[in-house]
Amino acid sequence: MQKTTGTFKTVKVILIVLTCLSLFFGLMLISFLDRNNEGIAALDQSYYMVSHAWVFFLLLPISLGCLGYGIFLLIRKFKGVSNIIVGLIFSLLLSVYGSFTAIFKPQFDTSSKQWDELGLRLGIDFSDDLKVVALKSGGVVQRIGPVEMFEYEVESTAVFRRRQSYQAFVDSLDDRWLKSYPSYTVPNSFYAQTLVGFDRFLIYSFADSTYFPKEVTSGNSYVCIGLSFEKQGMYMIEYRVK
Repeated sequence: MQKTTGTFKTVKVILIVLTCLSLFFGLMLISFLDRNNEGIAALDQSYYMVSHAWVFFLLLPISLGCLGYGIFLLIRKFKGVSNIIVGLIFSLLLSVYGSFTAIFKPQFDTSSKQWDELGLRLGIDFSDDLKVVALKSGGVVQRIGPVEMFEYEVESTAVFRRRQSYQAFVDSLDDRWLKSYPSYTVPNSFYAQTLVGFDRFLIYSFADSTYFPKEVTSGNSYVCIGLSFEKQGMYMIEYRVK
């Protein structure tokens, strides 16, 4: 097997470097496409990331080129195993990450149905100018303390598209929205994600139609909503105590 030299070596090194950087290039492309979709919670941030994961497929020619060039070098009796290994590994990685759009995006719902139904139940006009991201199904169970277990029924975010709609909603807030809440009445993830950047909160018990219950009861369902002034949006979880 001959040592790779000259132009063959230059092309070999360039292809290996570009292939190793392909995942970084993919993340940069996703960040560019998501520049207007910052997200206010892990839910919608994940949705926007997954929605554009297909861009990894655009970079497959780089890794496949590296793989093909390695095979070409071997045929020409040059050392090309490194290109084949790097090209194969990154082709698999790019294919897996690129498939996230087809696999995970269908699990999300972008209709405002859940917010419309919640608005009717609470007597609150959540506006029709919302960009919504929701999970189609819940069932995520988390333990709160030594006994309580919460099961998610709905998890969703809603961001106001226009500043005017957001301001009108904020101006309509009344004493149902407070600046703080008892952490033991909500799921851990909601508490953790609303510690910073959220300014108003609402917790409602569907069982007895009360706001900000002092405790939660097994078998009852609740909803908690956090409103972020900075990000012009809301994060909501409907949950049941098991």
